[in-house]
Amino acid sequence: KDTNEVYSGPVFNIKGKSTGYIKKGKWNGEFEFYHSNGQLDGIGSYKDGDGSDLGDTGIPKSGREGLWKFYYENGQLLIEVTFKDGKPDGPSKSYFENGQLQSEGTNKDGKEDGLWKSYYENGQLLEEGTVKDGEPDGPSKTYYKNGQLFVEDTYKDGLRNGPHKSYYENGQLLVEGTMKDGELDGPYKSYFENGQLVSEGTWKDGELIIE
Repeated sequence: KDTNEVYSGPVFNIKGKSTGYIKKGKWNGEFEFYHSNGQLDGIGSYKDGDGSDLGDTGIPKSGREGLWKFYYENGQLLIEVTFKDGKPDGPSKSYFENGQLQSEGTNKDGKEDGLWKSYYENGQLLEEGTVKDGEPDGPSKTYYKNGQLFVEDTYKDGLRNGPHKSYYENGQLLVEGTMKDGELDGPYKSYFENGQLVSEGTWKDGELIIE
């Protein structure tokens, strides 16, 4: 037998118990990976993968193609994400261990891209905003657990740029100002929870000049 022949055959011991088939060193078709307690850990397909790039899960990323699903040890769905050429590309969702949706959005060529939303474990929206090439870019809103708006900003190239407002949990305006390259810059006002003005001034070079 040629000892230099590239392995072909079933897979049993990658990331614990596993099922799949390697032909001439390439991973193709559907593979299943299991937690040590026997519960399914991940399932998805490969296209000419080589078993490399284990990442955080210990499951090879190389060659992942199409929809992949990953699970908690209790059997609850953890993540479902679409891959192309081994990189996340398309819809993605993650879940809390109780089954509640934790985040949802889209990826492009391995990076978050487009509208992304995250949620509290009670199902209430936590944050929503647009992402470009993995960086926040565009309108962004963050919410309290009761659904009330907490902060609203606009991002450019990963930094806050433009109008900035934050609110008390009762909906009353807390702060209003303008952001430039991630820092307050320009006219600024802050308020008590009853709506009374606390301070008014202008931010310049990292300092608040009170009027």
